Amino acid sequence: MAWVYFLLILIVLIATLVALSRSCAIILSKVLTKVSKHDVSIDYVGFFSLKNIVVSLLDSSVVVDEVWLSWRILNPKQKYTVGLHVGDVRIRADAGVKAARSTQGGITTGQEEGRKKSGPSGQTVSWIISLAKTLVTFMSFDMEAVNVMFLNTVGEDSLLHITVQKTQFEGSRSGNRKLTGNLTVGQAALKVLSSTDTQAKQLKSFVVQATTSIKATVVLDLKEKLIDVLSVSLDNTSVSFLDEFVSTMAKHFKNAPSRTTSPSSNSGGGRALQWMQKLPKEIGLTLEKTSITVSSDAKHRSIQLSLEKFQAKNFLHPDRKFVHCSDARNLELPEMNNTCSLQNVAVTSKGPKDLLYVLELTTKFEITDDGVASSMQLNSFHVHVPVEEAILWLPLSAKLADGGVESVGDEFADALDCDEAADATGKENRGSFYKDWSLPVTFDLSLSDISLQLTPQDIPSFLTDVKEVRIEVTHTPECADVIEEFRGSASIEELSCRIGSDNSSKKEGLCHNTHIFGSPCSLEKSRVFFQILPDLCHYDITVQSLQLESSPELIEISKFLAKCLSPCGGQQARPSPVAIDRRRSPRELEASFKMEEFSVFLISTIPCSVLFHIDSISAGTAEHLFGSEIEGVIFQCFSKESQVFTLSAIEFNESNQTLLNIREIDLKYNANTNEFSCAIPDGLVSSWDTTSHMTLFHHSQELIQCGRETKALLFRPHRTVIVTEESASPSMKAKLASAEITISITFLQFVYQLSREKRNMITVQEGYVEKVGSKSFRATTPEVIFEFEGHEIITLKSTTIEQLIEDNNHLELRKAYEQLESPTNWGFGFYTTSMDIVFPWEYDFAANYNEIININKWLKKIHKKKPSSEDPPIYPDMILRCQAFSLKICDDPFEVRLGDNYELMKDEKTESDRRQTLLDNKVEELKNTHGQLLPASKIEELYSSLVQKNREIFLRRSQKLYSNTPMRTALMTLEVTGVDINALCDPSMNGKENIVKHMREIDPASRYPEDGLNFTTIWCRMVQGSLKSFDLKLRDYPQSLWVIKDMHWWGRLIGAEQKAKQRATREATVEVGGVWGDDTIIRSMPPLKFFHDLATDVKEWRLAWGPSFEPAWAQINLCLNLLNKPSVDPSPPLPFWDKIRHLYHGRLVASIENLNLYWLAMKNPYQTTELLDWEWNNFYMDWQNAHFLIKSDLDIFVRTASKYDDVRLLHLPNLKFEISIEWLSAGDPNDHHAVMPCAPDKLPEYSSNEVHDSYAAFRTQNLNLCLNLDIRGYKKGEPLERLPSCLFYSSTMRWLQNFQSRVLANVTRPTRKGPHFNNTQPRKLQLSRHYKFIELCASFPSMQVNYWASFAQRQGMELNLGKGRFKSKYNLNMEPIDDGLIHRLQANWSVVALDVEVVDSQAHLYTTDTGEEIFLLSKSSAQKHHLASVAKVVYTRQQVKDQTAHSVEDHGDEYEGDNIRNESSSAEDFIHKLIVHEFCGSWTRFNRDVFFFLYDSYTNAQTLKQNLSTEALKSFKMDAHAKLHGKISPQSTPTSTLGATGSSQSGLNPSPMTKLQGGHGASMLQQLLAETSTKFMVFSEESTNENEQLYGVKACSSEDVIQHNWLFEFVNSQFMLKGLSSSGYVLVTAASAELMQRSHWPSWREGKLASKTTWVGTLDGLQYFATVNTPSDQGKDKVQWLPPSLIGRGTRTTDIPDMVGSGESVGGVVSDTVGASAKDISWESVQVQRIISRCGCQFFYARYGDDVEPAIAAQMVHFRKEKGDKEEEDNLIDKEEAVDSLTLIYHDLDICTNSTQYNMIVDTLNNLLLYVEPKRKVGRR
Repeated sequence: MAWVYFLLILIVLIATLVALSRSCAIILSKVLTKVSKHDVSIDYVGFFSLKNIVVSLLDSSVVVDEVWLSWRILNPKQKYTVGLHVGDVRIRADAGVKAARSTQGGITTGQEEGRKKSGPSGQTVSWIISLAKTLVTFMSFDMEAVNVMFLNTVGEDSLLHITVQKTQFEGSRSGNRKLTGNLTVGQAALKVLSSTDTQAKQLKSFVVQATTSIKATVVLDLKEKLIDVLSVSLDNTSVSFLDEFVSTMAKHFKNAPSRTTSPSSNSGGGRALQWMQKLPKEIGLTLEKTSITVSSDAKHRSIQLSLEKFQAKNFLHPDRKFVHCSDARNLELPEMNNTCSLQNVAVTSKGPKDLLYVLELTTKFEITDDGVASSMQLNSFHVHVPVEEAILWLPLSAKLADGGVESVGDEFADALDCDEAADATGKENRGSFYKDWSLPVTFDLSLSDISLQLTPQDIPSFLTDVKEVRIEVTHTPECADVIEEFRGSASIEELSCRIGSDNSSKKEGLCHNTHIFGSPCSLEKSRVFFQILPDLCHYDITVQSLQLESSPELIEISKFLAKCLSPCGGQQARPSPVAIDRRRSPRELEASFKMEEFSVFLISTIPCSVLFHIDSISAGTAEHLFGSEIEGVIFQCFSKESQVFTLSAIEFNESNQTLLNIREIDLKYNANTNEFSCAIPDGLVSSWDTTSHMTLFHHSQELIQCGRETKALLFRPHRTVIVTEESASPSMKAKLASAEITISITFLQFVYQLSREKRNMITVQEGYVEKVGSKSFRATTPEVIFEFEGHEIITLKSTTIEQLIEDNNHLELRKAYEQLESPTNWGFGFYTTSMDIVFPWEYDFAANYNEIININKWLKKIHKKKPSSEDPPIYPDMILRCQAFSLKICDDPFEVRLGDNYELMKDEKTESDRRQTLLDNKVEELKNTHGQLLPASKIEELYSSLVQKNREIFLRRSQKLYSNTPMRTALMTLEVTGVDINALCDPSMNGKENIVKHMREIDPASRYPEDGLNFTTIWCRMVQGSLKSFDLKLRDYPQSLWVIKDMHWWGRLIGAEQKAKQRATREATVEVGGVWGDDTIIRSMPPLKFFHDLATDVKEWRLAWGPSFEPAWAQINLCLNLLNKPSVDPSPPLPFWDKIRHLYHGRLVASIENLNLYWLAMKNPYQTTELLDWEWNNFYMDWQNAHFLIKSDLDIFVRTASKYDDVRLLHLPNLKFEISIEWLSAGDPNDHHAVMPCAPDKLPEYSSNEVHDSYAAFRTQNLNLCLNLDIRGYKKGEPLERLPSCLFYSSTMRWLQNFQSRVLANVTRPTRKGPHFNNTQPRKLQLSRHYKFIELCASFPSMQVNYWASFAQRQGMELNLGKGRFKSKYNLNMEPIDDGLIHRLQANWSVVALDVEVVDSQAHLYTTDTGEEIFLLSKSSAQKHHLASVAKVVYTRQQVKDQTAHSVEDHGDEYEGDNIRNESSSAEDFIHKLIVHEFCGSWTRFNRDVFFFLYDSYTNAQTLKQNLSTEALKSFKMDAHAKLHGKISPQSTPTSTLGATGSSQSGLNPSPMTKLQGGHGASMLQQLLAETSTKFMVFSEESTNENEQLYGVKACSSEDVIQHNWLFEFVNSQFMLKGLSSSGYVLVTAASAELMQRSHWPSWREGKLASKTTWVGTLDGLQYFATVNTPSDQGKDKVQWLPPSLIGRGTRTTDIPDMVGSGESVGGVVSDTVGASAKDISWESVQVQRIISRCGCQFFYARYGDDVEPAIAAQMVHFRKEKGDKEEEDNLIDKEEAVDSLTLIYHDLDICTNSTQYNMIVDTLNNLLLYVEPKRKVGRR
């Protein structure tokens, strides 16, 4: 029962307690509801416990399951006396309802802010602090769990669920000042749920989920009522959210209402200061094992950030000390020390690699009185950016940037605004914040092991590694004793960028000597130090081993990055420049830069790569001075053979092509004087080839294209370009343009490879370039060498290139030409002291030059220029000045050595003969001394030793032949001195229209097409030039070929190259190599033509030519073929005259003071004493199209080595010589514009079966030449020496004959022709074989012709010609030679017509009895005697038919005069016709002696010449058997010889005359020489029968005439004969006379065939007169010549004087009066009497000579065979031999003389006509 009662009591007690608890709960709920004005419900109140506490708010509720207290008395393990425990707490709220109420007029934002700002009062705070001090000492707090749910917090249909598990708070007290509290949260979780189905109102997925454990420690300063320490630690934090959450939050922050500021609120600066004053002294935040995950449900991807540890601490000064930072702004900051560290931060995604990994990051920030110090240390920072992941999460970052981040940034910026934020000009004042800062600032950044990797989808990945980066920056502000200073340093070690799939491999270290391909950038070490003072900036930069590489992969990555960074959407606008005025005092710059091992690699898809390497660069500036030194510059192309390239083998790798190699470069610049200098002390070596060029071109195009595309992608809209005032002004450009630049280089070598075999080089010694401002440029060098394939071809000495702008000399030169429109123009001057051009023997320079042209065309093809529509610019004037120019073509070394050895052998032969003579003399002396005791063996030994010694001497001299004197190498040498050439350009000569206008003006004869022409090259210049001397020599000949002195020229010059048609283009191959292979270019075949209008003035001009020069000149022509490549046109080559017509057009006027043409007569080139000198004085020539006009004084001298040297052979003063040329061609010979060459592969179809000729219409087939020579003679007032004259000596005639045989008849032998010399081209066409007709016209007023026998004998003749004219025409026919051999066509010249007319001419004979040597025949010491005079002479030559092919008819044996006249041919049949009017001839003793002397001299010379020639031995053959019998037998008869040609014999038979001329005639030399003294015999014959024909008449019959040669006609002629003993004379007159000379068939004479010539003459009106009285002065040649009226026919007696003088009857006296009058006696006149009245006379003369032409002999044999004269053929030798005969016939002869006249006639016959010299009489006897 007790238990029952106990139980009942217990139950009652419990019930009471429950009721009491319930009552208390209700009461407590009422009280709390009333106090808090919220509904509070408590279900149970226990012993120190409350249960089921519910607090209902307007839109939320809080539910607490249980709250109770625990006591340490009851639980000894409890640390504190009392413990407050809270069970589960559940909080529920709806943010959507609250927001709706706020919009419907609830509590406004301003009321809430006011409520917040009001805060608790100070008494309440003191009460709370007192309560806290009491509670924390004995009470602890813990909470089981807290569950918080917020609906619609982050949007509609969203739920925010927060769960906090096991929360504990423990406090402690340290004295009365410190209060410490520790908060521990076991686990805190956060979830944000959202529903996508708004109708279902069900939450399907979470948006944000986070969990963590929290530990926090707070230390309060109870005295200051501030927090001293605040430490928060988060462990195992995990955050994950969806990408939708980001967009939701972005919208939330973006749509949030903007915060307004009350006007009464404190300023931002005050709030910031209050906030800083309330900061805890120590703040700490620690995160451990933290992870953040962002997921995307749509793409099923996630990204996670993991953090192993994050720790941040901030320590303030224990006294909360503030540091004064700015006086101007009154800014103070608390003294603090902040540290922050991160460890093992990783961002991971789906891939195997971390997107971001940080091993350790530590930052420090400290503010003290000494300044602000900050540092950052990062170790192992690696970033991996897969493009796929970046594209996936890029929209997320865009949303953050668009919404939340921007809003948060604005809030943070507003919170930190200073007092100036409210000011309208606050933004402008923010820039001066750093100026007002008064504390030193130090920043230290240290980065190690950093990498960034980019992994795109379709392109290779990109990785950048940095081993270490360190930056230190210190700023010291300006104060009282310290100036402002900003200094710092930065360094980086082992930077490497790699591209490719294998770039993930970490390199252990970089080697400065190697490069790994696939690394765009690698740097071993770099350091930068800088110091900035108010007046000084100092920089010190050091870079070591920097390597850059460009590759296609890098270009793709650059484009990709540019595309990623490019703006999206919107129209891009061009940047608008904004000028910023930076007017501040300039600082002095001091900088130093040093770089070692800098390399740039250009890699492409092609196998050829490019390397640019510099060993070291040193640069520095100080006090407006800049200096730099660059060493080891190498630029080369190479082939990538492996992934590693060794830089140390750059210079030694032969397979690589070094494009540039410079050992050292020194650069200097002075800013004060604006002077820049560049020096290259060790020289520069550069090379070029097509493969390298294409490699560079390919790489440059890739880089340019990449830059364009990148720029287009990076072009942002509304971009503002900041342009400072300094950069906007053009002063800097003007300063650079006016800078003085000097470049000096000790050595420059440029090698350019044209093809695999051809390599050229240019070498410059000590080059110097100077530029003074913008108006002067000058480059000088002492020597420039141009090498072609290892041969030094061109050498320049002391060369200068200068830019001429406003040069005084240049301007004066332009002023001299009025044709120029512009008075000024800039130009270039090229000056050199010496230019030497040497062409080696057999070097093909033309092929090399052709390759250069191909390369030039190829470069133009590669680098195309856009055609410009603007007018062409005015090109600069060109000025060339050369003091000495030399051009040399080398000779064949073998021939030179051969000639030198020959000369040595000749000299050694002379020396050996001299030694032989000395030895012979010595042996003779020994024999005389020792007699027979001298053994023969000893003598033989001496001679053998001499022979051996001669050999040794010759060998020694041959070996030392070129030891002292170098071997001659020149084949041709051209030396020019004082060359000055100026080419001026002008607007009137610029442009195609203007140039074509000048072209048509210069060349009016050429037809210009109506449609115009297109030109690839066209230019026009006004040229002017001069030279001092011009000397052209062949080999080492003493006589120069061409010499010019003091030459000046000026005029217009046009160069034009016509645009080629399709057929006139050819393809040429350029060897490029590499992946490009050989390229093909199009070459234009039309040549460059020149149009000129030039004038020249020369002081002296000398030309020399002769057979001695022809072999050397032929060899020069062969060498010229190697200097100028002939056209590839398959047409036959044009001769030189057609080339001139094709290429040169216009006019050339030359004025030469002295012109000498030397016509050498010797074949020995070293003999210069024998020549014909044509000397032209005051020479003027006007050369136009096919017309030459020459005006000059011509003197022809015969230069010999004898005493006849310098004799003026011909003197023609005031000469006018015109040459007109008519070109005979198939088309218009002047239409050179229509000529278009043709390529070999583009020949037209009609040329397939014939030889193609592109010049068919232009090529000349023949030419007609017209020469007009007008000798105007002397003018009035000039001396008689100006008369035209001609002077001959007998030796001069012989010399001219030798000259004709040596020079005119010389045949040029082929030089180096044939397959052995690889020269099988046909012989060039000669101009002498190209003529068709040549017409020569000459006229002269008078002329004096003098002939002088010799200086010793003093015999001569003078011929004074009056006014005369000469006209002739010649024809050239090319006839084939039909003898079975291959010959060129034979040139056959024929005279078409020849007319000569001379009036008033006289001939005199001269002699002297003194011993003087007479040079001029007009000397008074010479005796002058009349020989002949004529009133008029007319000579005509014409072409006649060949009569040898026709038979001659027999005209009978009668010899009457009429029959003889019938037999004579008409005047048209004669070749030569001479008509003489009023001929007066004199034959005296003096004339006889002089004439016969001259004639004998001539005949003896001709006979001796003929007998000594080899032709004299060919006429006959002496048979040995016939010689014994004294008979001469011919080798064969003509009949048998001629018949042999028709017989069938093998081989070629000799011609008939070849057999007739064969024999042993050489044995008859003495007999032929004896013929010169043959005794002539004359006999007479009388006709016994009138029917008997005289011998002379028979011999002169016309039956065997083969040619009518001469016809002489004399009209009113008279001839005077004067004997020795009588003083009177006889006059023989004839009214008319005819003399005919014919050639007949050869006849046999003295056993050999002799030529036959006959003379037949007829005299009509023949009269004889004799003097009646004897003249008193017998020594004077005074003859009373009869008037023509007494000589002519049909004179009748018509007046008294004739009747008194007996008229024309015999015995009549010719006088006007009967007897002698006193007047006649006073005048000593002579009366003549007719002794023979008018009668007729005929004479026949037959002469047989020795010379027979072979063609005439063969025709004679053939003619007689056809005639059938076999008997005559068999008895040729037995016939009567022909003899010379003269037959004279008179008809009706009436004679009347007296004794005196008879004696005078007998004296005349004996002493004149029948006179025989005494020497010949003695020889005959």
